Amino acid sequence: MLDEQLGVSLTALLFQRLQPLSKLEQIANIADGIVVMSNWEVHYWLAKVSNGRKRPALKAMRVLLGD
Repeated sequence: MLDEQLGVSLTALLFQRLQPLSKLEQIANIADGIVVMSNWEVHYWLAKVSNGRKRPALKAMRVLLGD
């Protein structure tokens, strides 16, 4: 079971990453990749997309998740 902090972080990261996407298969692949991330990874990527340099972080996540 997810604790509240991790759940909020996962949701925030997921919405940040999925925002520009429209293909359902692409969205599902990214969502699956984010859900299996560790607590540390989720917080790392959330910090990356929240620090004002969102675009490079999202591009790196795309490469990482094989999108």
